[in-house]
Amino acid sequence: MNRPIQLQKERDFSEKLNISFQFFTQNAKPLLTALLYIVGPVAMIAGIAMGFGQDSLMDLTSNPEKIVEMSRDDPFAIYKSMLTGTYVLGIFCYGIAYLFLYLVVCSYMDIYADSGVKQEITVDMIWEKVKENLLMSIGLQISVLFVVLLGALLLIIPGIYLGIALSIVFMIFIREKLSISDCIRRALYLVKDKWWSTFGLLFVMSFIVGIASMIFGLPAAVLQIMGLVNKTSYSTILTIIATIISTVGGLLFTSLTIIALNFQYFNLVERKEGTGLLNAIDNIGKNEIVSTEDVY
Repeated sequence: MNRPIQLQKERDFSEKLNISFQFFTQNAKPLLTALLYIVGPVAMIAGIAMGFGQDSLMDLTSNPEKIVEMSRDDPFAIYKSMLTGTYVLGIFCYGIAYLFLYLVVCSYMDIYADSGVKQEITVDMIWEKVKENLLMSIGLQISVLFVVLLGALLLIIPGIYLGIALSIVFMIFIREKLSISDCIRRALYLVKDKWWSTFGLLFVMSFIVGIASMIFGLPAAVLQIMGLVNKTSYSTILTIIATIISTVGGLLFTSLTIIALNFQYFNLVERKEGTGLLNAIDNIGKNEIVSTEDVY
């Protein structure tokens, strides 16, 4: 049995990257199972709906004459033809799947922080936490999006700053059970003076995940390239299957980025408040042997 990884610990940049991959590897089976059961169905609906939109786009790109004819009367006709009700539904479902992704990963790490490997973390346990926090998390997601967009509209730089600073807000919400406004204030407080390290971690992990996710995007890319070369569109079923693979696979890999951001949250809390060390001190003399070091 793997010994538990201590989440509440100060870590430097390379340690946060390494421990994110180690945590994912050690917990791959229960975490991926929960993601497939909870996020998978919504992601598949998103993939199917977006697949129909992708099929329409491939049909257009394989007929350059049709594009010219449509653009002659209305320059935005191509974009209007893509934004069908089905495609909009796909985008909406993708947003819901992304929200579920955050909730599942944050809920898993919250349970893990309290139990380690002392108990098996099941899909039912995670689903209960997801249901418990779902409605308020929707409000949190909308509020964060509004704050970031407002900052971007005022000036681009504040929007970027807020987007990075609020990237840990969901772990704060799940772990500390604060109100939406308090979650936002808490995130800004924790990231203060550590914005660049948060940005660097998010950038590097997103780059790694983006490269890895390209594997799942290959089927859709191959169909697009073949459609352009042969000037023909392929079956709708093939396009939908390729889009489902790309959507579901991309979301599963994105869990790595969320794990890294959650380790940054625990790192920032430990640096400013030392909760992990205080807990270790409180457990001195108890039956369990508490270590402030991880096993690598």
